[in-house]
Amino acid sequence: MRFILAKNTGYGVSSLIDRIKSLRARALGLNVTNARLDDIQNRLDAQGASLRSDIASRSADLLRQQAELSEALDALPLPNLMADIEVLREVQARLDASLADLAAQAAMEAQARAAQEAAATLANPPPTQYRPNQAIRIAFIVQHPSIWPSWRSVWKAAGTDPRFSVRVVLTPFIHPFSSEAITYDEMKQCLLNEGVPFCTADYFDPASSQPHVVFLQNPYEDTRPAHLRIERLKAAGARVAYIPYGLELGGGVWNIGAQFDTALHRSAWRVFVRSERGRKMFGKYCLAGNSHVVVTGHPKFDNTDTLTETAPRALVDRIAGRKVILWTPHFSVGDPPTWATFKTYGNFILSEMQRRTDLFLLMRPHPLFFKAMREHNEWNAEQEQDFRQKLNATENFALDETADYRTAFSLADALMADVGSFVLEFLPTGKPLLYLHCDGGLGMNDDGEIVQSLYAAYNQTDITAFIDMVARGEDPRKQDREAVMPDFLFGLGLQSTAGERICDHIHEALSAESDWVCQPTGVQAGRGQKLPAQGELAVQSLFAPAHESRRMTALESALAAFPTFKRALLIGSDDGALLSRLAAHAGHLTVTAQDYASSEAIRVAAADSRLVNVHILAQELRLLAPTEKYDLICGVDATSLIADEVAFLYIIEKLRLMTRPGGTLLLTEVLSTRHDPQQSAELEGCRKFRSVEDFRTVILRKGFVLKSEALISEAQDKHLVNKLFIFELANDHGAQPGRA
Repeated sequence: MRFILAKNTGYGVSSLIDRIKSLRARALGLNVTNARLDDIQNRLDAQGASLRSDIASRSADLLRQQAELSEALDALPLPNLMADIEVLREVQARLDASLADLAAQAAMEAQARAAQEAAATLANPPPTQYRPNQAIRIAFIVQHPSIWPSWRSVWKAAGTDPRFSVRVVLTPFIHPFSSEAITYDEMKQCLLNEGVPFCTADYFDPASSQPHVVFLQNPYEDTRPAHLRIERLKAAGARVAYIPYGLELGGGVWNIGAQFDTALHRSAWRVFVRSERGRKMFGKYCLAGNSHVVVTGHPKFDNTDTLTETAPRALVDRIAGRKVILWTPHFSVGDPPTWATFKTYGNFILSEMQRRTDLFLLMRPHPLFFKAMREHNEWNAEQEQDFRQKLNATENFALDETADYRTAFSLADALMADVGSFVLEFLPTGKPLLYLHCDGGLGMNDDGEIVQSLYAAYNQTDITAFIDMVARGEDPRKQDREAVMPDFLFGLGLQSTAGERICDHIHEALSAESDWVCQPTGVQAGRGQKLPAQGELAVQSLFAPAHESRRMTALESALAAFPTFKRALLIGSDDGALLSRLAAHAGHLTVTAQDYASSEAIRVAAADSRLVNVHILAQELRLLAPTEKYDLICGVDATSLIADEVAFLYIIEKLRLMTRPGGTLLLTEVLSTRHDPQQSAELEGCRKFRSVEDFRTVILRKGFVLKSEALISEAQDKHLVNKLFIFELANDHGAQPGRA
């Protein structure tokens, strides 16, 4: 046991010694490590002290800089800067809104164009096909007995020609100045009296009947039932044909549009006219041109065989062999009257003729005359009745309201007429004719040159002289009228009638291998669109800040050189100062407003200045069609808003039609000094600046004379000028120089 223990103990001591040695080595290593750690700690303490010193130093610098910055900020005009910043933010917001509006408008216009093109495709299907040797189906949409003479010979020619199959459709005439029931009944009786077979509009369906050609009596869509309007007829494949219901003579922008440039005139398959002069006017005024207009002569002159013997016996007995003067007052008796002279000369003519018992007065007013007198508060129902009774009670007077005017023409020895169809229609009778001029009215269109061959009345003395001349049986201007008649009325001496010529043309056109039609393409939808604008600011931004005051000074200086104008028109401005200035310089001032905002601005400005002679006309420039003419038209930077050049030409033509002969056109406009037009860009507003030369030339070609031209502002870097022009319209055939 001892031996084992000894051996075990010996073995354990050796191992223990080794462990002690190992532990000692480790202790020595730890000491070295500790020493190293102590050294590291010392170095870290030194670095920390250095960093703390550096941070303290830098903190002091930052505090000092902060103090200096605070002092600098305190010295800055922060309130003013903040206000400027807010203004800039508002400007930016407005610009963003404007850009958004422009983008939205562009998108809407693109959608509208696409929709219009799609609608045009659907609304303009190909016309009903005509096969050779097939009877051509023609439908006459009759509404008013006074217009039936324009169709009578066409109906007769087609009805007796095996090449045609004819249907007459009795249709209501819807008009505020006409009794629908009475007119319908009179039209029906007219057809019955002449033995004309007809069906009523309620039993005529264009889609099932599929007429090749449909004749319409007038271009006014609202006068017809919906299923007989142009689009419905064309959708059924019908070719719409038109014969002007009157021998158009009236002037004025509204009437020119109504006679030459309605939807019917533009999209009609054919328009049959009385003369080459009429065809030329279509080419001048119709947006579709005149390739669809055919000169055939007017069918009214195919039916001139009514004799005096067909007149009522009582009327013939009342005339008792005396010379008859036919008087035909127009219905446009509003304020201002457009062509009617009844309010000017009516009482004088009645009193003058009443004392001339050697003569007889046959009064045949326009079918809408009596209703118009009541509508315009010239008469009430009792006053109208009194007028009728007094007229019938006068021994040498008679009132003619029959449907057929040919009897009156045959009885008359002379005619006194306002502007209207009768001025031309009476010519073939060879009898003397007195044109009654409406002072301040719309005058005549291009065919007004006929006045130079007629007797014309500009005052009561002229009327008396004409009456005396008729009483003596004289007519010194007879040869003058005969000489010019062929220029205004084609075909009077031909063997064929106008009705036959129209039927022949229809057959030849449909029999041709390729028939030409006049269809809208959708392109014209953009014609005349005005450019989006930034208002007055858009023009202001082009010139110096003093531009507006310079323009007002130039306008005031120009107006000061003129006497007071009876009627004036202001286009393109709702500026209160200019409004007041013009209102003080005109008896009656019309101001155009292109939208609700402009209308409100004008209304407020007029109310603030207590202007009682201001009338607001809510129409854009491209659609402007007043029923009057003006002594002064003042346009303020307006034409540059019209992008399309064709539309620009039509607008200048409108300005001519709205200006009285001898009247003044006063325009300010921003123009380019370069030869080519410029488009304004970005923040300056969207406008088209035509060259000064082009602008001036176009207006001069329309019959104006340049009286003066003045520079208002100039932007040489942009090659732009703002100028003031004063033009005068030369006297025309519708007015007597010195009396207009």
